Amino acid sequence: MAIPGREIQSSISSVALIMSLALGGGQLFAMLLLPKLMDRFNYRNLLIFSGLLGGAAGMAIYFMGYNSSIYSMIPLLFICSIPFGFINNLSYAMTCDCLDYMEWKTGFRTNGFGQATQTFVNKLDNALATSGVILVYIVLGLDVNNLVASSNTGVSALNMPANIRSGFFNMISLVPAISLLLCMIPMFFYDLQGEKKDQVTRELAERRAAAGVIISSADY
Repeated sequence: MAIPGREIQSSISSVALIMSLALGGGQLFAMLLLPKLMDRFNYRNLLIFSGLLGGAAGMAIYFMGYNSSIYSMIPLLFICSIPFGFINNLSYAMTCDCLDYMEWKTGFRTNGFGQATQTFVNKLDNALATSGVILVYIVLGLDVNNLVASSNTGVSALNMPANIRSGFFNMISLVPAISLLLCMIPMFFYDLQGEKKDQVTRELAERRAAAGVIISSADY
């Protein structure tokens, strides 16, 4: 993508800044809005709704194509990043709920297991994402040594073959859209909410009280 009428180097910098602000702004907006939404909706519904919304925005960007104006994509990029603001925060809250369920079901609570699992998943995400980018390079037959910021030598970003430009564009549109839609599927089977969650919380409190264990807000 580029800004028409701009020299390619300044266009690259401007596009990078625009995308960073749009994507970061969407996540920040989601994090600021999340506390109020959590008081009204359960975690599962928030994730499913935001995932479907972000997936639809990503598909819209894909169908617009990389020749569209970067400015017309700003609202869609903003919307597409909202689910990540939800996921990055709600995943920790849901991990705590799962630890409550483990304690309710087995009588044991291993907070370290929950933290270790969350850390492992984050590292696995980063590894898969990096590997995915390299795999795209290989599939597209891209030689990064031929890419330069200036059109004086090598091949500029705007003069790359259509399949390579499409491949890169798909990485910010189609791939995130499909990924969001796929990761919503397990959420339909997540039932630790509503009456079940209230029952777990209530019975755990009763067990702790009977055992003389008192947990105050200072412990959180």
